[in-house]
Amino acid sequence: LNYLWSNGDTSNFTTSLAISSFNLSAIGIDSNGCQSMDSVFITVNDLPQVNINAPDTLCSDSLTTINVVSSANQFLWNNNNTNAFIQIGPFNNGDNPSYFVTATDSNGCINSDSTVIIIENCEISQTHDLVDMDIIIYPNPNNGIFTIELNNHLNEEINISFISSLGQIVNQQKFNSNIINFNTPYLSSGIYSLIIKSKNESFVKKIIIQ
Repeated sequence: LNYLWSNGDTSNFTTSLAISSFNLSAIGIDSNGCQSMDSVFITVNDLPQVNINAPDTLCSDSLTTINVVSSANQFLWNNNNTNAFIQIGPFNNGDNPSYFVTATDSNGCINSDSTVIIIENCEISQTHDLVDMDIIIYPNPNNGIFTIELNNHLNEEINISFISSLGQIVNQQKFNSNIINFNTPYLSSGIYSLIIKSKNESFVKKIIIQ
């Protein structure tokens, strides 16, 4: 038999680059010159979106949760965890832990993402009253989704740490903005201390997560 595919191939099999859904057909010709044709429509699904939601830096004694934002429904992290989130920490000062997740959607399509977190020593040298900086947190209480406004914030980097009632650092991030939106719905209900630290000083504010 001789073959002629719609993509120009002439063997009994073909390979096509699947960028979008397409129709593929083939004609078979026998030694008598008789022909037969068949075709198939191939649906090409988009890869699932995969993004690891994690801070760029953490304190060495941090214990926090990172999660994957994805349209997929199955996950596999490089520590063999299969949840959409994993708990990480504590660390040694100077560590640079890396995290990798593979996500599979309902069509069997696979995509992945990775991130590296820089671990730092975050000792607090001094704590001041909030009168030195106008800090507004709303809503408070909240469900882990809230906004911080630093109305007297100078143009410098700000470190914000979540301290649980057990004294553990459960989340820490760096910002350089007067308005900071937090999206941490995975935090357990309870009272947390927010340590807001600039280059030379730090402030403490309580929040309630319900």
